[in-house]
Amino acid sequence: MIAIEHVTKKYGKTPAIEDVTCTIAAGSIYGLIGYNGAGKTTLLKTIAGIYRPEEGRVIIDGRPVYENEELKQRLFIMTEELYFLPQATLHTMGRFYKGYYPNWNDRTFERLLAIFNLDPAMKISGFSKGMQRQAGILLALSTRPRYLLLDEAFDGLDLAKRNLMKKLLERYVKEKNAIVIISSHNLREMEGMIHNVGMIKDRRLFFHSSVAELKRSRVKCRFSCALDLTEGDLQGAGLRILHQEDGFYTCIAEGDGAVVQACITSLGGENIQVLPMTLEDFFLNEKEPETYDLEDLF
Repeated sequence: MIAIEHVTKKYGKTPAIEDVTCTIAAGSIYGLIGYNGAGKTTLLKTIAGIYRPEEGRVIIDGRPVYENEELKQRLFIMTEELYFLPQATLHTMGRFYKGYYPNWNDRTFERLLAIFNLDPAMKISGFSKGMQRQAGILLALSTRPRYLLLDEAFDGLDLAKRNLMKKLLERYVKEKNAIVIISSHNLREMEGMIHNVGMIKDRRLFFHSSVAELKRSRVKCRFSCALDLTEGDLQGAGLRILHQEDGFYTCIAEGDGAVVQACITSLGGENIQVLPMTLEDFFLNEKEPETYDLEDLF
């Protein structure tokens, strides 16, 4: 288990994350979401013991992770900015990691080379962006970590490789009872894979729940209305608007579906449809709306 206890990390005097608290159970995939600059990468690096928090602590299996080499040998973090040794090949990197990670497995390494169809003798610097991402995942899984932290894990991967990576991670967590934490902007890729989700907003962990509970506690509806409803009308009925066009409204509300539909009916709504709730819907609903003045731009 990973326990994050009231963690605050600052860069100089500027806080990057503040008072973050949550626990992540073994045998689960945890999705970390938030807009750019919210603090996702900082939190991952703090969990990995790279950063020392100014306040609070990260406990892994009952022990603080910072400056704990034994724990770090069971943990692998793959950051968005991939790093490989200069002029390295996958064989070079394999030997490098084998010297540090005691659970390194040559058989896993060779099998993943075949699955990803990567040339182990070719310099990684000559790989495409997507191939470098695959190389990072291959090396990470070959260390057989107990805790795997992935920052923007799907970046640069084509559809086939994204689907492959999801299958690999799901199988790995199930067989090894591991913890995988994924930070990504690609919420559609995380859909159906993660068990729990946390959203960082204004440097704090704004939301932390199982995906199942998130979908049970919120309803997404689409309806038509002959009246010109204002945002105030909708908010007064507990509805947050996602989209409006030509008299049709798509909204999200917390609570029971029947109660939400009754509220919509009271506003004059008709043709009510209850739609599947997605992580992307949740993110857009909780993110502060942005407005841009595009007049006379071009």
